[in-house]
Amino acid sequence: MNGSMTTFRKTVLSAAVVAAFLGGISTQANAAPSTGKFSIAGKGGGKEDTVLKFDTPGCASTTCWTGLNFPDVNPNAFLVSSSGSFLSAFGPTGIGLPIVRMFGTNFSVYPDKLMEIDYLGNKLVYKWTSVTLTYDDSGPTKKWGADFTGIMKLTDYDDTPYLVSFSTQDTGSSWSAQTVPLPGTVALLGLGLAGLGLTRRKSV
Repeated sequence: MNGSMTTFRKTVLSAAVVAAFLGGISTQANAAPSTGKFSIAGKGGGKEDTVLKFDTPGCASTTCWTGLNFPDVNPNAFLVSSSGSFLSAFGPTGIGLPIVRMFGTNFSVYPDKLMEIDYLGNKLVYKWTSVTLTYDDSGPTKKWGADFTGIMKLTDYDDTPYLVSFSTQDTGSSWSAQTVPLPGTVALLGLGLAGLGLTRRKSV
């Protein structure tokens, strides 16, 4: 590879779980999809104060990045900003609330709960179904990224497809995550086609 830039990318997706995921989505009466987005941030946890889990110590590749390890305390993250449904549910940020709980996750497990917010009777749970991992050492700091695709469950709202983009630099001692709402029909169609593609390749 020419130059000093090295970028690794890996996508993890379960075709079987995609099928179950597509078949298991339900709607709530008199509800609507959640809208808006929010950002959260936190510190590392576990060995050497990092949120990054590897099967090979010192590895600089997505091939041995196996998951995330957040501190086993509640809360272990905080809400930085919010809009739309999340602002309505949790109020303005910057006052130490609401409580944000991030859960350690293994990239080989589907589906897996990544985050939970519980505040004054309003609860949010996010479970991911696929993840794309990235690593980039082209700049002065190494950048690790994980784009989780899954479903946001929020009190009084329909289950809504969301992308959660996790990012951290170097050792992973601090991190941040941003949410992006996905168009429901397009997102589900994309997941379904991805699952069919994987199934077709296996049957050939």
